[in-house]
Amino acid sequence: MDRGSEPRPRRTVSGRSRVDAAIYAASTVFAGVAWALADPLQRSWGRLAVWPYAIGALIAWTLLPLDPRRRRILAVAVMTGATLLPVLWGVSRRSGDDPGASARSEVFIVEEATTALLGGRNPYEAEFHTGPLASRPMPTRTHVPYPPAMLAFGLPAAIAGPGPLTDARVWFLVVSIVVTVAALRMMRSDDEGRLRSFQVLFVLPTGSMVLATGGHDIPVLASLLAAFVLTDRGRTDTAGVVSGIALAMRQTSILVIPFIVAAVPPGRRARFVGMASIPVLALVVPFLAWDPRAFVEDVVLFPLGLGDGRSSAQTPTVGSALLGLLPEARTPITILLVLTIVASVLLLLRTGRSATVDGAGARAAGAFAIA
Repeated sequence: MDRGSEPRPRRTVSGRSRVDAAIYAASTVFAGVAWALADPLQRSWGRLAVWPYAIGALIAWTLLPLDPRRRRILAVAVMTGATLLPVLWGVSRRSGDDPGASARSEVFIVEEATTALLGGRNPYEAEFHTGPLASRPMPTRTHVPYPPAMLAFGLPAAIAGPGPLTDARVWFLVVSIVVTVAALRMMRSDDEGRLRSFQVLFVLPTGSMVLATGGHDIPVLASLLAAFVLTDRGRTDTAGVVSGIALAMRQTSILVIPFIVAAVPPGRRARFVGMASIPVLALVVPFLAWDPRAFVEDVVLFPLGLGDGRSSAQTPTVGSALLGLLPEARTPITILLVLTIVASVLLLLRTGRSATVDGAGARAAGAFAIA
């Protein structure tokens, strides 16, 4: 036996634990900055999350080497402190004097829109001038910028009334965990790949802060992860349906789905697209028939900044900076940005040398970064 090779597994485990320590330490810094400088919601998250991140970094660094099982246990423990506790803290504040201050607007838009739908009103025509959205800007009270599948997360509040257990954030989190765990169990990857996926979605600020303050993007990302995994497993029909559900939840899924299609064997692509179309058409067509103008205004034009009123959402992006500098040129700049994103997606699809799911996922990540 080559004795020189014996320590290698230990160094590998140790090295991965050091990566855990580094990302938990970086998350500690991020949470600390949020605590000090961010908006009130993010400050509340940062104040709670900074400690589990710091403890996680300390454990990962001082208890080397941590085997895969212990690293998973540590990740779940950090998630409990950095994600679950802030979510529970946030939903518990709904009973205060200003329940609308306990979450980002997407939580209340989803709940109020679903309540309107169950009451027989078109959510894309409804206006929400009372309740938790009463203090939000006018465009937020008059637009529902999410496709119909997102309204499913508002059903508990619409049926049982607003409260901690019916808060849409709880259901964003629950559905995301269920979908992600199912996907990770099927994933053709080692423990490292599964752990990193879990960390990004639920442990690190990339998922933790989002879930604690709003969270509607995480079940979409979980669904897209599941679609990639199902495609890799050859279950393209199911992958198509899941992709369609993701698109029916969030418009940004359209950036990823072409790359999933590229990873599907050529002979199955038409069927994949057909299966993806089923949930999209089933959910979108009724609202288009109900009032096409209202649907297009809320779901297409308003999110692009081309509708009536301007979204109050602030994003630190080049596009937002351009629009801020040249507000009078909002329409041509928006069209130019959209065309740039479309061209980038087409270029990434065309230049991709690998038709594997891994390659498709990497190119999809590139498209998201550009967008």
